[in-house]
Amino acid sequence: MEIFPDGKVNIGTAFNNTSHNTNYLLSVSGKIACDEVIVLPGTDWSDFVFDDDYALPSLIEVESYIKENKHLPDIPSAQDVKENGISVGDMQAKLLQKIEELTLHVIRIEKELQQTKTQLRQQSKGELK
Repeated sequence: MEIFPDGKVNIGTAFNNTSHNTNYLLSVSGKIACDEVIVLPGTDWSDFVFDDDYALPSLIEVESYIKENKHLPDIPSAQDVKENGISVGDMQAKLLQKIEELTLHVIRIEKELQQTKTQLRQQSKGELK
């Protein structure tokens, strides 16, 4: 363990072959176990997905992006994560955004399915031509 005069701490072997990782107050080489992690405010949360003016990407647009980029929009690629790591708070917000977007798509699809079922029932009764 190394404690530096500027208050920074390294635990475990030296990070990136240097004796002091200057980017972080605490650098740990190895696994960390704890009972709970709290990410403090600072990350924009994803409720903006539910705003009326939010441009929900179509599933066709998402599919096209995935085919071209091999990862979801707004989610870092494996290479980005390997090179830069990720912010847990930012990633949680982005993953929640994707869940919320999928939920909106499922709601839309459910409504379309119910409408289709109603039309089929009406057709089978001869009410719709």
